Amino acid sequence: MTTARTASPSPFAVFRNRSFSLLWTGQLVSTMGSALTSLAASIYIYRLTGSALSVGLMLMATAAPSLLVGLFAGVFVDRYDRKKIMVTADILRAILILLIPLLAPINVIWLYVIVMLTSAIGQFFDPAHESILPEVASDEDLSAANSLIAISQFGSTAVGFAAAGLIASAANINWAFYFDAITFVISALCVYLINVKSIQAEEDTSVAVVIKNLRAGVRQLFSTPVLRSLFSVQVVVLISFGLSNTLLLPFALKALNATEFEYGLQEGLTSIGFVLASLLMAKVFDRLQAGAWLAISFLGMGLIGIVYKLRLRWIAWKTRILTHLGPTFPQTGGQ
Repeated sequence: MTTARTASPSPFAVFRNRSFSLLWTGQLVSTMGSALTSLAASIYIYRLTGSALSVGLMLMATAAPSLLVGLFAGVFVDRYDRKKIMVTADILRAILILLIPLLAPINVIWLYVIVMLTSAIGQFFDPAHESILPEVASDEDLSAANSLIAISQFGSTAVGFAAAGLIASAANINWAFYFDAITFVISALCVYLINVKSIQAEEDTSVAVVIKNLRAGVRQLFSTPVLRSLFSVQVVVLISFGLSNTLLLPFALKALNATEFEYGLQEGLTSIGFVLASLLMAKVFDRLQAGAWLAISFLGMGLIGIVYKLRLRWIAWKTRILTHLGPTFPQTGGQ
């Protein structure tokens, strides 16, 4: 007697859920648009100033609200209508992005201000989005829903980066900002059509409540050894990433003689690498402890960075020798 094997449900079955499909679509297009603006803003500021410092300040303008506003945003999201927060955030960001082509030519400071405000508003959108996902996907589909959201986020970021480079090199860079504004409008429409239950706040929202919750969170962070260690490591890692991202644009354009499209393509391939690595980790993650994987990852990135640097130094040295000696230097086919 044979026993029928129960077929595993398809991870794409979650798209039968109308609310999830709308949430996923809105996230897909808005992430693509955000990547457009992120890369286009860096290219725009570098065109105007030719300074790596200016690019670094742009990255700081993007990241600073995560520290300043992100600490408070989650507390408010837990106490107000999350759907309204998300729709309002998308509309405000669309308006701000549309102002970049109008105000940035007047004074470049406006670009920093708008990028910072857009990032600050996003600090309210993101926790609302994360809290809604478990409600629009069933318990059986939640794992697949999380995976699809993460993969599509990296994929759309890759497309956005490549598109920003293409627009910057082949058309007026302002089109990147126009497209981003449109994606926020589409996202707002998708969120508006989602059915989300309102939540009841367990306590009133006030400055005292916010500070109380922040203190509790900080105590939990520094009193838990694992969280404290992860926090310390992440500070160093994020500083390293910040330095790398700041120097990557001027390095690609000057040292490598790359085009702005090639720079955008390079950034896009980085996001694709995240997707491939995520798929690989899903299969091999249980072979080692999480801490071991983190150590291997950081060590691997460091070693690859050193090899990459040494390889470029060798190419630069060989190029100088060839240029100095001219046709008398014996040419070879290898590097």
